[in-house]
Amino acid sequence: MGRATLLLLGWMFVVPSRPAGASPPTLARRGLLGARVGELAPRARSRSGPQSPGGVVVLGILPGTPAGAAGIRADDVILSVDGAPVDGVAQYLRAVGRRRSGDELRLDVRRAERRLSLAARLTSLPFERSSRLDVSYGAVRSGGALLRTIVVGPRGAGPHPAVLLIQGLGCDSVDYPLESERPYRRLVYALAERGFITMRVEKSGAGDSTGTRCDEVGFEEEARGFGAGLERLRSLPGVDPTRVFVLGHSMGGVMAPMLDRGGAVRGIIALGTVVRPWIEYELENRRRQGLLKGLSAPALEEHLRRAKSFFTALGKEGLSPRALAARSPELRDLAGDGEHVYGRAYRFFVELSRADLRAEWERVSSRVLAVWGTSDYISSPTDHELLVAIVNRRHPGHATLFRLGQLDHAFRRVGSMERSFRGEQDRALHPELVPRLERWMRTGK
Repeated sequence: MGRATLLLLGWMFVVPSRPAGASPPTLARRGLLGARVGELAPRARSRSGPQSPGGVVVLGILPGTPAGAAGIRADDVILSVDGAPVDGVAQYLRAVGRRRSGDELRLDVRRAERRLSLAARLTSLPFERSSRLDVSYGAVRSGGALLRTIVVGPRGAGPHPAVLLIQGLGCDSVDYPLESERPYRRLVYALAERGFITMRVEKSGAGDSTGTRCDEVGFEEEARGFGAGLERLRSLPGVDPTRVFVLGHSMGGVMAPMLDRGGAVRGIIALGTVVRPWIEYELENRRRQGLLKGLSAPALEEHLRRAKSFFTALGKEGLSPRALAARSPELRDLAGDGEHVYGRAYRFFVELSRADLRAEWERVSSRVLAVWGTSDYISSPTDHELLVAIVNRRHPGHATLFRLGQLDHAFRRVGSMERSFRGEQDRALHPELVPRLERWMRTGK
């Protein structure tokens, strides 16, 4: 999401000595265009005209990619993809991300005062590679979807401990062959360097995955996809099935306890997550971020009053944002496009609001590490304290709370919530995070 919107739970390669695992023939690789894009400034958006949503600006072109061959240049504004108007980066990524290698795109582009129609034939996105680690691509089936898996781990027969990463709310791909500095990639590669086999699972309709588009999938269906990934991870060659962990980040931490059935995992790491009923988190998060934005007290209280009405009705009545706005016009600014909330189908949040998150943690018998960073403005220490208390009430000593100073929601070290909110993060992982996770997984302390 953009800096101006609410943020929540919901972010050069060397060929290895043996090939990175090829994708199954039934799961085609997504296409590569090669244009890096960003949001348009308000003044630039107004130049697109009253009938255009605005578009996205091209920040640069990757060398040797179809974007350059098609004639796309830096500073061009992409207005539409295959005739569908583009209103921001998220919509652009959805439009291009579902295309496969060999597909042709037609792009409506504004260059200075000229309008151009350009065509580009996509090539195949490369795979992640490493000179020191094994990287393999596979797939698991969940319902009617085939979900891409990316496994990174140490070389050697093992058996090795393993970690399933469950990412946050967003529908962005977690496959990063061209973006080695992305937080999730940094995290799993750092764990792999320390001897852990790691797995990421793409959501339905994201990345290479088939199935329903991610932004139309519900909470429970998405959780089942990660369960399928966990089952596959436990059976992989080289994995010690008695030392498999789940690391749930943000919304992934909400889903993590749902996977711990019948001793399926050795332990759960919940990082920057939620345990209280969703409406409680929603209002606290909005208050915290409203204060960081500098909203006046009256403006903030009015916003929270309307947000409480909106999310309470959404959860209890299951009505769409469009229906809620029609009934209560004062809620229109919360209704978005009428069918989605934070870029997800509204039913995702209906299911989430009705889920008993505390009960899920009460059923957990595995060891638990709850991690909260003092610079994380998207989650609260209260949820992590409550999580530990819930688990330890049933299983004394099973859960541990770890507060990490200056850790933000993207695993980076930054001096304060305020600085993180302003986007002043370091690129590197917080240096204490991975050593602390490793120590807990290996020793329980």
